[in-house]
Amino acid sequence: MKFNKDSLATVKNLNLELTNFRMTEKDVKQKLPVVFDSYSISGENFIYRDENIYDYKAKRIATENGQMSIKGFELKPLLTQQQFAQKYPNKTNLFAVVSREMTFKDIGFKDNKISLAEVKFDSPDIKIMSTNGKSPKSQKNFSYDIELDNISL
Repeated sequence: MKFNKDSLATVKNLNLELTNFRMTEKDVKQKLPVVFDSYSISGENFIYRDENIYDYKAKRIATENGQMSIKGFELKPLLTQQQFAQKYPNKTNLFAVVSREMTFKDIGFKDNKISLAEVKFDSPDIKIMSTNGKSPKSQKNFSYDIELDNISL
């Protein structure tokens, strides 16, 4: 739960191992709050909510030899296109993504950037819904920069 009692994340049967886990300085803005050297994770029925705009969902998550597999991946908007345009007039795009499986290697976290390598989507359905919002040039669609290297759809 977030500080305001909104849902942040849920997962069933979570197994998580982080090597050299550290918290970052809390007064540094726009940076990820944690760093670590390596990880291993598995779990089912994963849901993560970002800014009450999206739910990130997965039926099953697992890592093996540095490769992350996410079965039943969804990036689901919590608002309709019209609600999004009214509530966030400075944002211009709303995304919806569904994929049977998403895999990637070499996840990296640095400052406010999340990078993924060798990203593959199996049978993706990707929708980008645009609004008439007047976004400043520096406006971002997500809280963090996401860098995807070598994507296969």
